[in-house]
Amino acid sequence: MKRFLARLLKLGAFGGSCAVTLAGMELFFNVLHDGAFPHLNVYSEDAGLGVRLQPNASQRLAFAGNPATDIHINSWGYRGEEWPEVAEGGQPEVLVVGDSQVFGLGVEAHETFSARLQERLGRPVLNAGVPTYGPGEYAADAAPLIDHRNVDTVVIVINLYNDLFEASRPNTLRHTVWDGWAVRSETMPDDFWQFPGRRTLMRSSHLIFAARRAWYGLTAPDLDLATPSEGGWSDVVVLAEESQQTTERLGSERRQQRSLLERTLADTERELERLAMGYTDSPLRISDRDDQMAWEASRKSVGDIVYDRYAEASRPVEVTAAMVRRGAELRARTLAVAREMSGHEGEVAAQLTEAEAGLEALEGPILVSPVAQHLHALAADCRAYGADLVVVALPMDVQVSAEEWAKYDLESQDMTATLALNADVLAAAEDAGASGLDALPALREAEPGAFLRGDLHMTAKGHQALADALYAHLTQ
Repeated sequence: MKRFLARLLKLGAFGGSCAVTLAGMELFFNVLHDGAFPHLNVYSEDAGLGVRLQPNASQRLAFAGNPATDIHINSWGYRGEEWPEVAEGGQPEVLVVGDSQVFGLGVEAHETFSARLQERLGRPVLNAGVPTYGPGEYAADAAPLIDHRNVDTVVIVINLYNDLFEASRPNTLRHTVWDGWAVRSETMPDDFWQFPGRRTLMRSSHLIFAARRAWYGLTAPDLDLATPSEGGWSDVVVLAEESQQTTERLGSERRQQRSLLERTLADTERELERLAMGYTDSPLRISDRDDQMAWEASRKSVGDIVYDRYAEASRPVEVTAAMVRRGAELRARTLAVAREMSGHEGEVAAQLTEAEAGLEALEGPILVSPVAQHLHALAADCRAYGADLVVVALPMDVQVSAEEWAKYDLESQDMTATLALNADVLAAAEDAGASGLDALPALREAEPGAFLRGDLHMTAKGHQALADALYAHLTQ
C-alpha cells in the first residue's frame, strides 16, 4: 500500500510538473505574440452565407508586422460597440456592408472609416463588414438589417482585389469554419478529432498554435498557394443581359450576334490561357498556378490558420494582380470584337451585316461588371424601404500607387488598364439607380501610408481618407 501511494505521489508530481511546464510555455508564446493571432478566429458556420462572426466574441489580431489590434464582436454579430436600440422616430442610420476592408482588419474599431464617418455625420453608422464575404453576401446580409433597423442609407464597398472574382462564387463554396477560423474550402480536412472544448482550446491556445505552425512549416513544401474557389481572370468579364423586349425585337439576328460574342469570349480566354503559360515577370509564375491549386486542393492542411503573410488566407498578391490585368485584357479584346461587329470592318462583321442595325439600336453596355446583379438586388431592397444606395469602388493598393509593390518585394507593374474594371463597377451602380464613389482619388491623395505594411488593407490614414470622401459624397 505504501509503495502504491508512493508511486501515485510520483505520478502526481510528474503530472503537476508537466502542467506547470505547459502553462509556462503557453504564457511564453502568449507574451511573445502579444496575445494576438494572425487571422480572425471568431467565426461560426452559416448555411446561407458560409460563415458569420460569433456574437460577443473577442480576440487580438496581428499580421505582417503590423501592430496588434483588439477585435470585439457585438451581439448583432458585427465588429465594434453595441448598436443603439431601434426606436420609432430615432435618428436615421447609415448601414455599411463589405468585407475585411469595411471590417477594418489591421486597425482598431474606432479607426475604421465607418466610425470616422459616424463622427462627422453625427448619426449612427453601422459597420456590417464581414471578412470572407463577397457581393452576393453583402446584398443578402443587408436585406434583413434594412428591415430591422432604421436605415436610410446603405453603403456597399466593392473591393477590387477580390469581389470581381467572388461575385459568381458564393461564400458557401469558398470558405468553411474550422475551430473558429475561416479557411478556404479546399484546405478543410474531411475529418478530424472532435472532443469537448476543442473549439475553445484551438482558437485560444498560443502553445497549440505555435506547435501547429511549426509542424506545418516542416511538412508543407510551399506556404503560399492559390485555390480554385478563388476564381480566375474570366470571372471579371460578363456579357450584359438583354431585356425581353430587346430580344423580341431583334430576334434570331441578335441571338446570332450574342452567340458570336460568347464564342469570342471563350476563344479569347483560351488564348489568354496560352499566353499565360509563358508569363514570367512575377516571382510566382502563372504557369505554376494550376499545379499549386491542385496541390493545395489535395493538401487538407492548417496552412490557412497558421500562415501569416496576409491578414486573410489568400493567393499571393502578384497572382491576383496578374489575373486582374488579364481580365482587363480580356475585356478590351471582347469590346474590340464587338466594335468590329457594329461596323464594316473585318471578316466577323461581314458575317453579320444584317445584324448591324440591331447592335447599333441596342441600349446599354455589351459588357457589365460581374457585381451588377448583386447591386441591382440590393438597390431593389433599398427602394422597397425608401433607402438610398451608395456604391464605393475601392481600388487595389497597387492601383492607387505603384510604390505599394515594394512592400511585397515585387517590381512595379502598370495597372492603368485595370482601372476600366473599377469604372465598370461605377457604371453598374448608375445602372442600378445608385450613386457611385470612386475611392481612388482620395486614397491616392492619402499616400504614402494609406495601406498597411505587407498587406492590402487600409491603415487608419486610409480609413480616414475614405471617411472624408464618403462624408463629402453624402452631404453634397
